[in-house]
Amino acid sequence: MVIGEGGLRELFGTARCPSEVYYYAIWSIWSQLGVLYKLYWLLLSIASLYTLFSTVSIVRRLPISNQRTDPPESSPSRLAARIADLRQIIAGMFFTFGALFFWSLPGAFNTPGLSRGYPINEYIGSFRLHFVFAANVFSVLLFLHCIQWFVSRRVLGNCHR
Repeated sequence: MVIGEGGLRELFGTARCPSEVYYYAIWSIWSQLGVLYKLYWLLLSIASLYTLFSTVSIVRRLPISNQRTDPPESSPSRLAARIADLRQIIAGMFFTFGALFFWSLPGAFNTPGLSRGYPINEYIGSFRLHFVFAANVFSVLLFLHCIQWFVSRRVLGNCHR
């Protein structure tokens, strides 16, 4: 599959990138992102919501130490399996982002070519856009990892009582 230079700009959002990005929030760069980055952000948002709802569900199902009969869905092995699933989802999103990021990074050199000299400022602006998006993604992934780790410690702590 061959994508022309204009197609790469549309996919990765390097055509309209400014030379300076002053804000690191995702909404400040959203209009400059390409289709693949926006699609990945949508998938990351869905994975984040799933992780949050699952962790709340797991914490609610933690067995109370005074109860003699725990419901079957709150057995330690089932809770540990759900936590392992969350860990795999977060790892999958991490590796997917790594592949997408490094696949799109060479597109930073596809600039509109409006200047006659060496377009170093356009390259820097394009790289900055990719790095700001990466900072947002890694912040979300770190948050999800911390939540998963916290719930995992609670489940493991509850299993050893």
